[in-house]
Amino acid sequence: MTSKTPKPAGRGLFILVFSFSLLYTLGYMVVRMRHTRGHTRNRRSHHALKIVKRGLCPDCNSPKESHKACLNCGKYKGRQVLNVLAKVEKKEKKEKKKRIEQGKKEKDNTEKDS
Repeated sequence: MTSKTPKPAGRGLFILVFSFSLLYTLGYMVVRMRHTRGHTRNRRSHHALKIVKRGLCPDCNSPKESHKACLNCGKYKGRQVLNVLAKVEKKEKKEKKKRIEQGKKEKDNTEKDS
């Protein structure tokens, strides 16, 4: 019958303590599984921008993206899905409000200068 005696915690403990102190002083972790340049570039090969395919709207013949509603007339597959006039009116109303506010600011600035 042999008894197993515990091994002294000499070198292993020293390496463990040293590695923790080194990481603590550096302030960041060491990269364990580094990707090669080739693996990184292979992964990024799919990040390129793709060309947007455009077709012509059958109703107004303006260019539009495929499988999307026409931004000029608001139709998709012959049906009216966007109210283009409402969008235009809303945009004009917003621009008009902005012009009025700028006019008020300019008027206030001229009064302060006088």
